[in-house]
Amino acid sequence: MLKEIRQYENLGTVEYFWELFRKINSGEQWTLRELNSHFSDRIIDNMRNFDGCIPLLLLSNVVYVNDKGYVVVSDRYRNIFYTKTFFRNQLIETFFRFFIKDDEFCDRFTQEYVSYDLISGSVGIDINAFGFRYANIRDLLLSFGFLYRHSDFPNILIINSKWKNFFNKHLIDAIKRNKLKFDASKYRNEQKVLSGFIAEEFVMRFEEKRLQDKQGIIWVSLYDDSVGYDIVSFNNVRNTRCNRFIEVKSYIGKNPYFYWTRNEVREAKNSKNNYFVYLVDRDRIDDVDYEPEIINNPIENILNSENWLQECDKYLLRKR
Repeated sequence: MLKEIRQYENLGTVEYFWELFRKINSGEQWTLRELNSHFSDRIIDNMRNFDGCIPLLLLSNVVYVNDKGYVVVSDRYRNIFYTKTFFRNQLIETFFRFFIKDDEFCDRFTQEYVSYDLISGSVGIDINAFGFRYANIRDLLLSFGFLYRHSDFPNILIINSKWKNFFNKHLIDAIKRNKLKFDASKYRNEQKVLSGFIAEEFVMRFEEKRLQDKQGIIWVSLYDDSVGYDIVSFNNVRNTRCNRFIEVKSYIGKNPYFYWTRNEVREAKNSKNNYFVYLVDRDRIDDVDYEPEIINNPIENILNSENWLQECDKYLLRKR
Protein backbone atom coordinates (compact mmCIF):
# COMPACT_ATOMS: atom_id res chain seq x y z
CA MET A 1 0.00 0.00 0.00
CA LEU A 2 2.71 2.50 1.00
CA LYS A 3 4.85 1.36 -1.91
CA GLU A 4 2.59 3.47 -4.10
CA ILE A 5 3.52 6.72 -2.36
CA ARG A 6 7.23 6.11 -1.77
CA GLN A 7 7.99 7.43 -5.24
CA TYR A 8 6.75 10.91 -4.35
CA GLU A 9 8.90 13.62 -2.84
CA ASN A 10 6.22 15.65 -1.08
CA LEU A 11 2.87 14.51 0.32
CA GLY A 12 1.61 17.99 1.15
CA THR A 13 1.08 20.67 3.77
CA VAL A 14 -2.03 22.11 5.39
CA GLU A 15 -1.89 25.25 3.26
CA TYR A 16 -1.63 23.27 0.05
CA PHE A 17 -4.58 21.02 0.89
CA TRP A 18 -6.64 23.98 2.10
CA GLU A 19 -6.21 25.77 -1.23
CA LEU A 20 -6.75 22.57 -3.21
CA PHE A 21 -10.04 21.82 -1.45
CA ARG A 22 -11.25 25.39 -1.96
CA LYS A 23 -10.62 24.99 -5.69
CA ILE A 24 -12.44 21.66 -5.90
CA ASN A 25 -15.39 22.95 -3.83
CA SER A 26 -15.63 26.31 -5.60
CA GLY A 27 -18.30 25.08 -7.99
CA GLU A 28 -15.82 24.81 -10.83
CA GLN A 29 -14.92 21.45 -12.28
CA TRP A 30 -11.29 20.39 -12.27
CA THR A 31 -9.54 17.44 -13.88
CA LEU A 32 -6.36 15.96 -12.46
CA ARG A 33 -4.34 17.56 -15.24
CA GLU A 34 -5.87 20.98 -14.59
CA LEU A 35 -5.19 20.78 -10.87
CA ASN A 36 -1.60 19.69 -11.41
CA SER A 37 -1.14 22.50 -13.92
CA HIS A 38 -2.64 25.06 -11.53
CA PHE A 39 -0.18 24.17 -8.76
CA SER A 40 2.77 23.68 -11.08
CA ASP A 41 5.71 25.86 -9.95
CA ARG A 42 3.57 27.44 -7.23
CA ILE A 43 5.43 28.12 -3.99
CA ILE A 44 3.41 27.19 -0.89
CA ASP A 45 5.05 26.91 2.54
CA ASN A 46 8.39 27.47 0.81
CA MET A 47 7.84 24.36 -1.29
CA ARG A 48 7.40 24.02 -5.02
CA ASN A 49 6.96 20.29 -5.61
CA PHE A 50 3.67 18.74 -4.47
CA ASP A 51 3.83 15.59 -6.56
CA GLY A 52 2.34 13.18 -4.00
CA CYS A 53 -0.53 15.24 -2.59
CA ILE A 54 -3.33 14.32 -4.96
CA PRO A 55 -2.21 10.66 -5.19
CA LEU A 56 -2.37 10.48 -1.36
CA LEU A 57 -5.89 11.96 -1.37
CA LEU A 58 -6.97 9.41 -3.97
CA LEU A 59 -5.39 6.45 -2.18
CA SER A 60 -6.96 7.41 1.15
CA ASN A 61 -10.37 7.93 -0.52
CA VAL A 62 -10.63 11.59 0.45
CA VAL A 63 -11.27 12.47 -3.19
CA TYR A 64 -12.08 10.47 -6.29
CA VAL A 65 -12.33 10.98 -10.03
CA ASN A 66 -15.89 10.74 -11.33
CA ASP A 67 -17.07 9.25 -14.64
CA LYS A 68 -16.52 12.58 -16.40
CA GLY A 69 -12.92 12.81 -15.28
CA TYR A 70 -13.41 15.51 -12.64
CA VAL A 71 -11.95 15.39 -9.16
CA VAL A 72 -14.67 15.23 -6.50
CA VAL A 73 -14.46 15.38 -2.71
CA SER A 74 -15.91 12.24 -1.09
CA ASP A 75 -19.16 12.80 0.82
CA ARG A 76 -17.52 12.22 4.18
CA TYR A 77 -15.13 15.15 3.66
CA ARG A 78 -17.37 17.77 2.08
CA ASN A 79 -18.13 19.50 5.37
CA ILE A 80 -14.71 19.79 6.99
CA PHE A 81 -14.20 23.49 6.25
CA TYR A 82 -15.49 24.90 9.54
CA THR A 83 -12.01 26.07 10.51
CA LYS A 84 -8.54 25.36 9.20
CA THR A 85 -7.75 23.54 12.47
CA PHE A 86 -10.74 21.24 12.08
CA PHE A 87 -9.81 20.69 8.44
CA ARG A 88 -6.22 19.82 9.38
CA ASN A 89 -7.30 17.41 12.12
CA GLN A 90 -9.73 15.54 9.89
CA LEU A 91 -7.13 15.09 7.17
CA ILE A 92 -4.27 13.94 9.38
CA GLU A 93 -6.51 11.43 11.14
CA THR A 94 -7.52 10.04 7.76
CA PHE A 95 -3.94 9.90 6.47
CA PHE A 96 -2.70 8.21 9.65
CA ARG A 97 -5.44 5.57 9.49
CA PHE A 98 -4.41 4.94 5.90
CA PHE A 99 -0.73 4.55 6.82
CA ILE A 100 -1.33 2.07 9.65
CA LYS A 101 -3.18 -0.31 7.35
CA ASP A 102 0.28 -1.22 6.11
CA ASP A 103 2.16 -3.54 8.48
CA GLU A 104 5.45 -2.24 7.17
CA PHE A 105 4.63 1.22 8.52
CA CYS A 106 3.47 -0.17 11.88
CA ASP A 107 6.67 -2.16 12.21
CA ARG A 108 8.57 1.13 12.49
CA PHE A 109 7.25 1.51 16.05
CA THR A 110 9.47 -0.85 18.00
CA GLN A 111 11.49 -0.26 21.16
CA GLU A 112 14.48 0.26 18.90
CA TYR A 113 12.95 3.57 17.82
CA VAL A 114 10.22 4.53 20.32
CA SER A 115 10.94 5.91 23.79
CA TYR A 116 9.09 7.56 26.65
CA ASP A 117 10.17 10.73 28.47
CA LEU A 118 8.74 10.86 31.98
CA ILE A 119 9.67 14.51 32.57
CA SER A 120 7.64 15.78 29.64
CA GLY A 121 5.25 12.82 29.58
CA SER A 122 5.86 12.48 25.87
CA VAL A 123 6.44 9.64 23.43
CA GLY A 124 9.44 10.10 21.17
CA ILE A 125 10.31 8.47 17.86
CA ASP A 126 13.86 8.24 16.58
CA ILE A 127 14.06 9.91 13.19
CA ASN A 128 15.77 6.78 11.86
CA ALA A 129 12.47 4.93 12.22
CA PHE A 130 11.33 6.63 9.03
CA GLY A 131 14.65 6.57 7.21
CA PHE A 132 14.79 7.63 3.58
CA ARG A 133 12.00 5.25 2.59
CA TYR A 134 9.37 7.01 4.70
CA ALA A 135 10.85 10.51 4.73
CA ASN A 136 7.83 11.92 2.90
CA ILE A 137 5.46 10.54 5.57
CA ARG A 138 7.71 11.95 8.31
CA ASP A 139 7.62 15.39 6.66
CA LEU A 140 3.85 15.22 6.28
CA LEU A 141 3.37 14.40 9.99
CA LEU A 142 5.72 17.25 10.90
CA SER A 143 4.00 19.77 8.64
CA PHE A 144 0.57 18.89 10.12
CA GLY A 145 1.87 19.23 13.68
CA PHE A 146 1.34 15.57 14.51
CA LEU A 147 5.05 15.40 15.27
CA TYR A 148 7.56 18.06 16.27
CA ARG A 149 11.31 17.99 16.82
CA HIS A 150 12.69 17.66 20.33
CA SER A 151 14.18 20.99 21.39
CA ASP A 152 17.41 19.40 22.67
CA PHE A 153 17.66 16.27 20.52
CA PRO A 154 16.81 17.03 16.87
CA ASN A 155 16.92 13.36 15.92
CA ILE A 156 13.98 12.66 18.24
CA LEU A 157 10.48 13.46 17.01
CA ILE A 158 7.87 14.01 19.71
CA ILE A 159 4.24 13.04 19.27
CA ASN A 160 2.14 16.14 19.88
CA SER A 161 0.28 15.72 23.18
CA LYS A 162 -2.98 16.50 21.36
CA TRP A 163 -2.46 13.35 19.31
CA LYS A 164 -0.98 11.00 21.92
CA ASN A 165 -4.28 9.28 22.76
CA PHE A 166 -5.10 8.98 19.06
CA PHE A 167 -1.66 7.49 18.40
CA ASN A 168 -2.01 4.98 21.25
CA LYS A 169 -5.54 4.01 20.28
CA HIS A 170 -4.74 3.26 16.67
CA LEU A 171 -1.27 1.81 17.07
CA ILE A 172 -1.60 -0.01 20.38
CA ASP A 173 -2.05 -3.44 18.79
CA ALA A 174 0.98 -2.92 16.56
CA ILE A 175 3.04 -1.65 19.50
CA LYS A 176 2.05 -4.67 21.60
CA ARG A 177 2.90 -7.04 18.76
CA ASN A 178 6.25 -5.35 18.18
CA LYS A 179 7.09 -5.43 21.89
CA LEU A 180 6.43 -9.17 22.08
CA LYS A 181 8.57 -9.84 19.01
CA PHE A 182 11.37 -7.56 20.23
CA ASP A 183 11.44 -8.95 23.77
CA ALA A 184 11.21 -12.57 22.65
CA SER A 185 14.21 -12.01 20.40
CA LYS A 186 16.10 -10.13 23.11
CA TYR A 187 15.51 -12.55 25.97
CA ARG A 188 15.10 -15.75 23.92
CA ASN A 189 12.28 -16.90 26.16
CA GLU A 190 8.96 -16.33 24.44
CA GLN A 191 6.81 -17.86 27.21
CA LYS A 192 8.45 -15.74 29.91
CA VAL A 193 7.97 -12.62 27.83
CA LEU A 194 4.32 -13.48 27.16
CA SER A 195 3.64 -14.10 30.87
CA GLY A 196 5.10 -10.73 31.81
CA PHE A 197 3.16 -9.00 29.06
CA ILE A 198 -0.15 -10.51 30.19
CA ALA A 199 0.55 -9.47 33.78
CA GLU A 200 1.29 -5.89 32.74
CA GLU A 201 -1.87 -5.76 30.64
CA PHE A 202 -3.83 -7.01 33.66
CA VAL A 203 -2.38 -4.26 35.88
CA MET A 204 -3.23 -1.64 33.26
CA ARG A 205 -6.89 -2.73 33.38
CA PHE A 206 -6.74 -2.89 37.19
CA GLU A 207 -5.44 0.69 37.41
CA GLU A 208 -8.03 1.99 34.97
CA LYS A 209 -10.76 0.42 37.09
CA ARG A 210 -9.23 1.63 40.36
CA LEU A 211 -9.02 5.19 39.02
CA GLN A 212 -12.44 5.13 37.34
CA ASP A 213 -11.02 5.26 33.79
CA LYS A 214 -8.94 8.34 34.52
CA GLN A 215 -6.94 9.46 31.48
CA GLY A 216 -3.16 9.60 31.64
CA ILE A 217 -2.16 6.11 32.84
CA ILE A 218 0.76 5.07 30.66
CA TRP A 219 2.09 1.63 29.88
CA VAL A 220 5.69 2.81 29.72
CA SER A 221 7.34 -0.53 29.05
CA LEU A 222 5.59 -0.72 25.69
CA TYR A 223 7.94 2.02 24.59
CA ASP A 224 10.95 1.57 26.85
CA ASP A 225 11.67 -1.32 29.22
CA SER A 226 14.86 0.13 30.69
CA VAL A 227 13.45 2.91 32.87
CA GLY A 228 12.97 0.77 35.99
CA TYR A 229 9.16 0.51 36.05
CA ASP A 230 6.43 -0.71 33.72
CA ILE A 231 3.50 1.66 34.28
CA VAL A 232 3.07 5.24 35.47
CA SER A 233 -0.24 5.97 37.16
CA PHE A 234 -1.82 8.11 39.87
CA ASN A 235 -2.21 7.53 43.59
CA ASN A 236 -5.81 8.81 43.41
CA VAL A 237 -8.28 10.29 40.93
CA ARG A 238 -7.60 13.85 42.12
CA ASN A 239 -3.95 13.81 41.09
CA THR A 240 -3.16 15.79 37.97
CA ARG A 241 0.39 14.47 37.45
CA CYS A 242 1.61 10.89 37.45
CA ASN A 243 2.97 10.02 40.88
CA ARG A 244 2.74 6.24 41.05
CA PHE A 245 5.52 4.19 39.46
CA ILE A 246 4.57 0.55 39.11
CA GLU A 247 6.81 -2.43 38.50
CA VAL A 248 4.79 -5.53 37.61
CA LYS A 249 6.03 -8.96 38.64
CA SER A 250 4.19 -12.21 37.91
CA TYR A 251 4.61 -15.59 39.54
CA ILE A 252 3.01 -19.02 40.00
CA GLY A 253 2.63 -20.75 43.31
CA LYS A 254 1.78 -20.10 46.94
CA ASN A 255 4.67 -17.79 47.75
CA PRO A 256 5.41 -14.80 45.48
CA TYR A 257 8.91 -14.47 44.03
CA PHE A 258 10.52 -12.24 41.45
CA TYR A 259 13.79 -10.99 40.02
CA TRP A 260 14.76 -7.37 40.54
CA THR A 261 17.07 -5.54 38.14
CA ARG A 262 19.56 -2.83 38.99
CA ASN A 263 17.44 -0.19 37.21
CA GLU A 264 14.36 -1.20 39.17
CA VAL A 265 16.17 -1.05 42.50
CA ARG A 266 17.61 2.37 41.61
CA GLU A 267 14.19 3.77 40.71
CA ALA A 268 12.65 2.27 43.85
CA LYS A 269 15.29 4.04 45.95
CA ASN A 270 14.71 7.34 44.15
CA SER A 271 10.92 7.25 44.21
CA LYS A 272 10.50 5.71 47.69
CA ASN A 273 6.79 5.95 48.64
CA ASN A 274 5.78 6.63 45.04
CA TYR A 275 7.20 3.33 43.85
CA PHE A 276 5.06 0.17 43.95
CA VAL A 277 5.57 -3.48 43.13
CA TYR A 278 2.42 -5.23 41.91
CA LEU A 279 2.66 -9.00 42.36
CA VAL A 280 0.39 -10.89 39.98
CA ASP A 281 -0.47 -14.55 40.48
CA ARG A 282 -0.75 -15.96 36.98
CA ASP A 283 -2.96 -18.83 38.20
CA ARG A 284 -5.57 -16.35 39.43
CA ILE A 285 -5.31 -13.63 36.83
CA ASP A 286 -8.58 -14.64 35.15
CA ASP A 287 -10.59 -14.68 38.40
CA VAL A 288 -13.23 -11.94 38.28
CA ASP A 289 -12.51 -10.48 41.72
CA TYR A 290 -8.77 -11.09 41.81
CA GLU A 291 -6.55 -8.16 42.82
CA PRO A 292 -2.75 -8.14 42.73
CA GLU A 293 -0.70 -7.85 45.88
CA ILE A 294 0.52 -4.25 46.05
CA ILE A 295 3.68 -3.37 47.95
CA ASN A 296 4.58 0.27 48.47
CA ASN A 297 8.20 1.42 48.96
CA PRO A 298 9.71 -2.01 48.25
CA ILE A 299 13.16 -0.96 49.46
CA GLU A 300 11.79 -0.82 52.98
CA ASN A 301 8.98 -3.35 52.70
CA ILE A 302 10.75 -6.02 50.66
CA LEU A 303 14.50 -5.49 50.49
CA ASN A 304 14.85 -4.57 54.16
CA SER A 305 12.08 -6.85 55.39
CA GLU A 306 12.57 -10.11 57.27
CA ASN A 307 9.54 -11.51 55.42
CA TRP A 308 11.50 -11.80 52.17
CA LEU A 309 14.48 -14.02 51.42
CA GLN A 310 17.18 -12.80 49.06
CA GLU A 311 19.12 -15.12 46.81
CA CYS A 312 22.04 -14.24 44.56
CA ASP A 313 21.17 -15.76 41.20
CA LYS A 314 24.02 -14.40 39.09
CA TYR A 315 27.48 -12.88 39.46
CA LEU A 316 29.04 -10.37 37.08
CA LEU A 317 32.76 -11.17 36.88
CA ARG A 318 35.42 -9.09 35.11
CA LYS A 319 39.05 -10.06 34.70
CA ARG A 320 41.48 -7.60 36.30
